[in-house]
Amino acid sequence: MRLLAVVGLLTLIPALVLVGMRFAPSQSYLPAAQAVGLFPVAALLALVAALCLAGARWRWTAGVAAVVAVVTLVVVFERTTDSTVTATDSTATVQVGAANAYFGRADVGALAAQLRELDVACVAEATPDLAAALAREGMDAYHAVDASEGGASGTVLYSRWPIREVAQVEGVSFRMPRAVVTTPSGAEVTVTCAHPAPPNPSQRALDLWSQELRAVRDAVADTDGAQIVMGDFNATWDHRLLREVAAAGDLRDVAVVAGQGLTPTWPLRDGPSPIPLFPIDHVLTDLDVVDVVIEDVAGSDHRLVTATLTTAPA
Repeated sequence: MRLLAVVGLLTLIPALVLVGMRFAPSQSYLPAAQAVGLFPVAALLALVAALCLAGARWRWTAGVAAVVAVVTLVVVFERTTDSTVTATDSTATVQVGAANAYFGRADVGALAAQLRELDVACVAEATPDLAAALAREGMDAYHAVDASEGGASGTVLYSRWPIREVAQVEGVSFRMPRAVVTTPSGAEVTVTCAHPAPPNPSQRALDLWSQELRAVRDAVADTDGAQIVMGDFNATWDHRLLREVAAAGDLRDVAVVAGQGLTPTWPLRDGPSPIPLFPIDHVLTDLDVVDVVIEDVAGSDHRLVTATLTTAPA
């Protein structure tokens, strides 16, 4: 019974910490900015804790663990429930996607093949060499806002249809192009490519990460009409700042809508984990979601998130 109590406490404490971080008014500090991405694990930890503490006859503590498990499961449950719609007009759909080219190291041929299946795409960490190579692989047929740059800060926005470039997100270190896309159905949709700086383990980096997510939030809030905001947000749905971005435009995360909100998109290589753990690549929109596919990109450390959206009422 003593062993059960020890195991119960050792699993309950981190569960409580994760819950506290998730619901805290700010996560812009160490270790919350990194650790809160593990919030869904709190449900498993709390369940184990409840069972162990009940077995040890620590009834009150077991009750606390059970409450934590229920709260966590309720919060996470929506991400596993499919709420997509059926498109009533196939001509009024748009295929969009958010990719990360891993400092321009992604396999150009494979990435271009995936992009050519889409109508609108944002490619983060796009270097000028990568943009030129993608053009040679057929992406020169697309309209583009080329904000490519060396390192991780460049992004290119591609559209199969005519675009009207609008001001990039302001007050950020990474380039975040924006454009109004006119679809064949006549609908105009503002597309924002989001890529805030990562929350590296220093307060300076965390302050920049917070500042840039707020800049994206403000751009979303100042935009009228239909929107798609997509890219590598360096944040999961458990980060308050990402939820604030969505709330600013009454947007939804397509992966959450499709019941794939727990599917990790990073890291696929060279990251802090040998397996992907964190869903940090997102497509946020106020359009209805028909379908979502999350797939690997050869040579990249991020998965590609694609969505079929409808610009007509479902």
